[in-house]
Amino acid sequence: MDKDGNLCQRASDSISESRETILSPRVMGEFLRAVAMSREAHATHSPCNVSRYST
Repeated sequence: MDKDGNLCQRASDSISESRETILSPRVMGEFLRAVAMSREAHATHSPCNVSRYST
């Protein structure tokens, strides 16, 4: 996540040139959605109910 709370992607150097063939837009979208849901669930269940990613 960037400082504005937007999900971003950065490919590792080992796959940076071939990520389009490895990670289709659909797969990448599903992955980013899962990460967002995981972070939301973590924030909801944290002891103080505050996400460290919130501003």
